[in-house]
Amino acid sequence: MTFICFSKASAENPDRISTGFEILDDAQKDLRIDFQGQKKSLIDFEKMNVGEWLNYDFWEEKVALQEASPYWEALLRTKRQNEQFGRVLACHGRCIVSKGEAENLLQYRSKIVEGDEVRTDDKSYVWLFLFDGTLIRLAPNSSISLNEINISEKTMFFNIRLNQGNMYLLSRSRYPVKSQERRETDQVFFPLELYEANPKSQRGSISLEDYLFSGADAVVEQYDRVNYYQDFNNQFVNKNSYYFISMPNATIFGQNFSLEAYAAIAGDSYFKKRNYDFHVRDNNYASFNLRGYARKEEITMVNDTWYKVSLPAKSYEEIEPLKPLRINEFLTKRIPSILLARELYLQRFSRALFSEDVTKEVLAKKFGYRLWTEEEHLARKKFLIDFTRRLETSNLAVAKRYREKVLEKSSLKDARALRPEYYKYAVYKYISSGEKNREVFFIPRYNSEKRELWKYFNGIR
Repeated sequence: MTFICFSKASAENPDRISTGFEILDDAQKDLRIDFQGQKKSLIDFEKMNVGEWLNYDFWEEKVALQEASPYWEALLRTKRQNEQFGRVLACHGRCIVSKGEAENLLQYRSKIVEGDEVRTDDKSYVWLFLFDGTLIRLAPNSSISLNEINISEKTMFFNIRLNQGNMYLLSRSRYPVKSQERRETDQVFFPLELYEANPKSQRGSISLEDYLFSGADAVVEQYDRVNYYQDFNNQFVNKNSYYFISMPNATIFGQNFSLEAYAAIAGDSYFKKRNYDFHVRDNNYASFNLRGYARKEEITMVNDTWYKVSLPAKSYEEIEPLKPLRINEFLTKRIPSILLARELYLQRFSRALFSEDVTKEVLAKKFGYRLWTEEEHLARKKFLIDFTRRLETSNLAVAKRYREKVLEKSSLKDARALRPEYYKYAVYKYISSGEKNREVFFIPRYNSEKRELWKYFNGIR
């Protein structure tokens, strides 16, 4: 969404009042469109300052600013329009969204919009669905801020900040997902509340051979369902995804890439561009920059390489995957049910956004989005790269100086980027669900199969 600022008379020409409305003339005409969900009143009662409201001088100055632009009312409405990012696909535990000073619990199908901060508590995980088909997974004690989403005819632009913890961003590929006979790894979310996406369960008696060496039919069938719905959705999904991901130590930006990242307050950062199996997407690329007010170097990311950035965040190193990185990456290695749920969500919530018949008027009135031009996207990207680097450099200096107070405010005991809590409970669920399913699937047929010694020799628990 468009960002607007009001500024006073300039020093060079005190008689001239600058509105700060830097927007193209052609786009100004579009501001006459009413957006879906907009309020008629422009008075923000929640943030109203009584002193300013009753101050005649302030009112007179505000009126002068408004008269300087014939589009001030529409511009102000546009600034306050919070566009939808997506929906919650699945939540395990306690998932929270902060909207200003208000907090609410997230659940299945909850809406997430611009300005929201999404975070998880202990033993809590969440999968978020963005309207272009992108998926985001947060581990326990993690937080992201959804800064902005901008839609053009060819691109969906996402500006997201990883405040702390672990985030896995999965960009939607058009290629078929390779079938595997091994069971799913991210078991913590099962059963999914989107029932159509759950794998079919086997019931009743099966043979010992199937029990010990097979049982893969249901798993393979799940991949077939994913590819069936993906092929159908490929007919209308026609936009590239541009991501601008900022963290305390680095900013990552590029198109159509998948990312695993860890961030800590006044600590190390780790990130990797994942580009294998179902992560591969055409025209994917990503770069990152580090901190420093005058540091403008952009480093091109190599596929499937882990990067580590330590304080003062002015240099980086390529590292071998550490044990915590390998474990957490394993948990998202086989997720056909999550991918199937993504495709079902695309049909329900996103199909109209990709339609070639959607004009800027329909996009605004029916869905509440402003249609950007590709030139505006490029200008926004250029601005954010420089502005975010300078802002995060200042934030880093403050966080380092007041580390203990910042941690206390965030209810954290330490600032380590890699912690067992990110994967410990998820690994437990993966192991325990495997044993549970083995017991459910096998029913002894013969008396010999019921004896403890026979079970021991044949690996039955």
